[in-house]
Amino acid sequence: MDYIQYIRSMVGYEPVIMVTADVGILNTQGELLMQRRAQDGTWGLIGGFMELGETVEETARREVLEETGLAVGRLELLGVFSSAELLTFTNGDRIQLVTVGYVSDEASGTPQLSAEGLELRHFNLSALPKPLFAPNKPILEAIRVRFGGRR
Repeated sequence: MDYIQYIRSMVGYEPVIMVTADVGILNTQGELLMQRRAQDGTWGLIGGFMELGETVEETARREVLEETGLAVGRLELLGVFSSAELLTFTNGDRIQLVTVGYVSDEASGTPQLSAEGLELRHFNLSALPKPLFAPNKPILEAIRVRFGGRR
């Protein structure tokens, strides 16, 4: 049983605080790899929930590998992002997110779509797709500001 299932077995759909790690993966042209999420059709960064026994950096690497088939090298800490808003998923789970955001320009392998995504595609930082996964908006803005003119 994974950590989320364990917590949900005790609290049901009650709100919980969850830690996630999201990674902005930039290619050599400075384009950002994004995933269209199967759950709601929005576009977002690659990432997901931390499991017990993991560091946040290990979570970031595992999630990228699971969702894209890519192995990331160096991870640059972008920041910690949180909101007081509750998200309600289609299954009724309610969460408040604390997300650790990373950026990497070192990814090896061939991108492969997982069951969690409908599409993987690179986008110019000045032309990100819509609709965006709302919790990723501040992270995407930080990536755009920090890397938009440098690569």
